[in-house]
Amino acid sequence: MPLSPDATPGELPVFRQNALAFLTTHGYGSPALSDTGHIIFLADGLTFCLLLDEDDPEYVRICLPNFYQCDAHQDASLAASVASKCQPRFKLGEYVLAESWVSAQVPLLMDTPDFLTQDRMFRLTQLLRTMAQDFVETLRAAQAVART
Repeated sequence: MPLSPDATPGELPVFRQNALAFLTTHGYGSPALSDTGHIIFLADGLTFCLLLDEDDPEYVRICLPNFYQCDAHQDASLAASVASKCQPRFKLGEYVLAESWVSAQVPLLMDTPDFLTQDRMFRLTQLLRTMAQDFVETLRAAQAVART
């Protein structure tokens, strides 16, 4: 069952409480719960999500959602091809194509209470930003080749 975005801290599972407290303490905007119970936060002007699973509290994905929208079926096909080409350059990260959107995410095991650190979050958000930039640059180059 999804958590209410209006849930008070005492109503949240411990791992969500800890993640919200960490993000708030370390200056990641004003983190908030989505209507599906994921945590949305800001870093360097971009919106990220911590995707948490109530059934598996150690499994977490940090995501840069919907950084590129495909315009048409042909664009979606090219986006899938570009994601496959870019994927091997990023050992930890993965691209996700859903409907007409491309996102980048890093799956992780949050196996200790102090898993979230300032250094780790910085590296993860930078990795996702780099993945998005690489994807867009590679896609633009592929589109330029296709037009010639």
